[in-house]
Amino acid sequence: NREIKKIKKISFNFANQMKLKSHSSILGMTLTILAAVSVFAFFELLFPYTLRHKEQTMFLLLNDTWIDLHYRDLGLQKCIAVAGDWLMQLFYYPYIGALIVSVVLTTIGIVLYHAARRLHAPKWIAGLLSALAMAWESCRICGEDYPLGSTLQLLLWTVALWSIARLLQSWRNSEAAPLTKKRMQIAALIAVLLSSLAFSGFTLLPKAKWWSSPRHDIEKLYAIDSNAYYGDWQKVEELSYPMLDYPIAQYYHNLAKAYQGRLADGLMNQPIRGTSRLFMPVDKDGNHVQFTAANEAWWAIGEMTTAEHATILGMIFS
Repeated sequence: NREIKKIKKISFNFANQMKLKSHSSILGMTLTILAAVSVFAFFELLFPYTLRHKEQTMFLLLNDTWIDLHYRDLGLQKCIAVAGDWLMQLFYYPYIGALIVSVVLTTIGIVLYHAARRLHAPKWIAGLLSALAMAWESCRICGEDYPLGSTLQLLLWTVALWSIARLLQSWRNSEAAPLTKKRMQIAALIAVLLSSLAFSGFTLLPKAKWWSSPRHDIEKLYAIDSNAYYGDWQKVEELSYPMLDYPIAQYYHNLAKAYQGRLADGLMNQPIRGTSRLFMPVDKDGNHVQFTAANEAWWAIGEMTTAEHATILGMIFS
């Protein structure tokens, strides 16, 4: 009877452990899906034009000469930068940009969580660390000139951290004996990652801003500028009307009316200071949106030389 009770107790404890493990797995999967959906909704519902404006202001040719000219760093960093810029071209399509960012950031969170767990961090600390990393990188992506290659670089760093944590765990759990084949493979993987990062991965870090914050006012200007890029001038007029206090918004508002043949209708019913609401000046004190918008009016009336001049000045001052 004593042996039977002992077996029942062991079976009961094992069943409870399996239930707890099953509940933990379900909770982890639920939180992962929730994090991925949250990132997707953040960029697609709140800041969609932040991603689309990135696509409109970058240019990539899959040509050896062009890549060597614009990406002069060593092999791995160049591959990461080109991969990031190639993916940014897909931001042109609705939902695709937010989906790409969501997948990359969720992968970063998952890898970072497992790395922290292998370093014996409690589950809640590992989960909090992953959530903070995803939130931090989401804010950095909102920066106007922050490349997706930097996010891919962060993903590579989290994979390296996970590899190191796995190797340390393997060493801690093994006896003092020669390295097994599996541990040698792990050590070789880490050596490749660290050498790649040391010789080429660090070069991307100084180019990446350590902090950016999402701004709704900039997002609204991006929405106006992006719809002008798409040629939807009626929507440009609708979006710019509530923001006529902004010079760029009023500039696009007048340009949208001009494209629809209604520039003179109510032109004097809104404040106009000089010609800056009809033609956008370009100088060293301008901002990113102003530089990309200054040539639009000249292009619309067919003044190609001045349009080119405004574009070149924007490239210089930016």
